[in-house]
Amino acid sequence: MFSHVTVGSSDLGRAGAFYDAVLHPLGLVRRPVAPDGGPAALCWIAPGASLPRFYVYLPFDRKAASAGNGSMVAFQAPTPAAVDAAYAAGLAAHGADGGAPGPRPQYGEGYYGAYLRDPDGNKVHLVCRGDIPRTRATDTLRMLVRYKAWANGLTFNSVMQLPDGEALRPRPTRFGNMVHTLNHAYVIDDIFRHHLLGKPHGYTSRNTEHTPAVAALWDAVQEMDRWYIGIVDAWRDEDLVKPVHFEFVGGGAGVMTQEEIVLHVVNHGTYHRGFVGDMMYQVPVTPPSNDLPVYLRDHRGQGM
Repeated sequence: MFSHVTVGSSDLGRAGAFYDAVLHPLGLVRRPVAPDGGPAALCWIAPGASLPRFYVYLPFDRKAASAGNGSMVAFQAPTPAAVDAAYAAGLAAHGADGGAPGPRPQYGEGYYGAYLRDPDGNKVHLVCRGDIPRTRATDTLRMLVRYKAWANGLTFNSVMQLPDGEALRPRPTRFGNMVHTLNHAYVIDDIFRHHLLGKPHGYTSRNTEHTPAVAALWDAVQEMDRWYIGIVDAWRDEDLVKPVHFEFVGGGAGVMTQEEIVLHVVNHGTYHRGFVGDMMYQVPVTPPSNDLPVYLRDHRGQGM
């Protein structure tokens, strides 16, 4: 709905210290403001986001800043503890109490908030909206790595039940057969696992020269899926935007956020399971229904 919200200040240094203190517990960071011919300003934003933005400006008319009667800016906090921390930080940074942290059930079940006045008198609300369920990016990633593990299980189970020789039968496809295709997906998972760990992976190509036994590969894939589930489960929202610098196998520098890496390995595995499904039709055997809508239909509300 909003591009940005602006409040005025007569002292940007003082205002900057206040909002740095208050907004840090909420996960917001200072963003540079390019000169545009107008008055000086400060800006805060969520890491990795473009909008919305929160600005504090010297008034454009060069007159003293004043707080609007009836105006308020409300900042969403991830937890009640973050509300407490932001409120305490604001008081320590020369803000004024406007209402101590606590439940406010008149606004909804699970609503927890606090109120401050910044050093210029602008009213600030800090709120954790337990009354409104919301899906966070971490929740979506946790669901996706579980989907990946589920889809891999269906695919490997089907491949291992094929008639003898079919899983390794040469076919007109990039990696030659079903197992070597699945091995490529595993190798890419492993390369990006090493990137996330900040360790060298040792691969010189995107697949191994020899095709592993399908049972051994399945054991390795299960361990890999458990690793991705474990690391994603441990991440907080701010971990998603951490940059990871790496070298591509083919050469050249790369950088992705941790979130982008997980999205890539999930998407990459889905892409190559599609090739395996096509090869199964050539047997001919109907591959399992392992797409995301089926997973959500069967697992929603079960901890996914």
